[in-house]
Amino acid sequence: MLAKRGKHAEAEPLLREALHTCREAHPDGDVTTADVILDLAISLHPQQRLATLEPELREAVAILRRGLPGTHAMLRHTLPWLTYLVLGRKDYTEAISLLQEQVEILRAKPVIEPERLLSDLRSLGHAYYCLRDFAKAVPAYEEALTRSTAATGPHSQQSLEIAADLGVNYLLSGRPAESIPPSEAAWRARYEYPNLEWCGINLLDAYIRTATEPQPANRANAVAVANELLASVTERPADEGLYVVQRIAALSSQLLRAQSWSEAEPLLRGVLAFHAAAKPDDWTTFNTRSMLGEALLAQGQLEEAEPLLRTGYQGLKEREAQLPENARERVAEALARLVRLCEAKGERDEAATWQSLLDAERAR
Repeated sequence: MLAKRGKHAEAEPLLREALHTCREAHPDGDVTTADVILDLAISLHPQQRLATLEPELREAVAILRRGLPGTHAMLRHTLPWLTYLVLGRKDYTEAISLLQEQVEILRAKPVIEPERLLSDLRSLGHAYYCLRDFAKAVPAYEEALTRSTAATGPHSQQSLEIAADLGVNYLLSGRPAESIPPSEAAWRARYEYPNLEWCGINLLDAYIRTATEPQPANRANAVAVANELLASVTERPADEGLYVVQRIAALSSQLLRAQSWSEAEPLLRGVLAFHAAAKPDDWTTFNTRSMLGEALLAQGQLEEAEPLLRTGYQGLKEREAQLPENARERVAEALARLVRLCEAKGERDEAATWQSLLDAERAR
């Protein structure tokens, strides 16, 4: 009664005395013992002392698993307390086991606690995500989205949050095409629910990965999302902003290869502005200068393109030792652009000089 009236500190010693009595009367464990432990958990939680009860909660769960059917109300109410503690210390492996057990219990009678079932499915998906087991996170989020859509509709904040989580796990498990519909739904609602703005990065990545036949329209979709992300990139945490810019740079490379010069140009200007402010001496800054020079050169803007192409190559060459293995081709690409620049200006001798350097670079 004291706990129910909010007098948790006064209730605790009485409950611990009751627990001692139960253990003496039933040394092998009894439902009454588990019931007292559950009352203790309810009393200690508001005092932020639940962690001190973990051994007793494990004892209660063991008793209830041994002596009662899995769907008994006491086990259904006791497991979440232990799961809460396990998730709190980020032990996702054990949390998954506990959450799976909870989900099975709640699935047996979903009408009893539909919101708890939905919450546990989301927690299960998140635990798999934290362990980078994205393929196993997907079915948990799929079921959660189905149940949320049935309960609150596809456009509720809850359903859209789950859709965003499902989208990123589709993407990370190698299913970018399936990632797009739920991610698009969440992205469209970002003005109504600003906490969904984060999913734009994942949607951009999904578009980039699928911007080929049979889905060429995804390149245009990617450009639209990229332009929006660029507008707010400086407002993001540094690491997140850098990731956004890296993905936009990858999209810009696609656009250059597709000869979509006018679409690549504003994106590359944004990427270059970010790099020039954040890390002006890094090789990526000079690579972006060269890429932007290519976009301008192809549009006939030779005067603006030339200094970008020359300084881009020079900066890359000077930082060649910094280039990661998968970026070794950047120097040759910058040289090839200088060849095209000189040819466009009618400077055949200089073009031949750059071509000789390009041939030597490719022969290395």
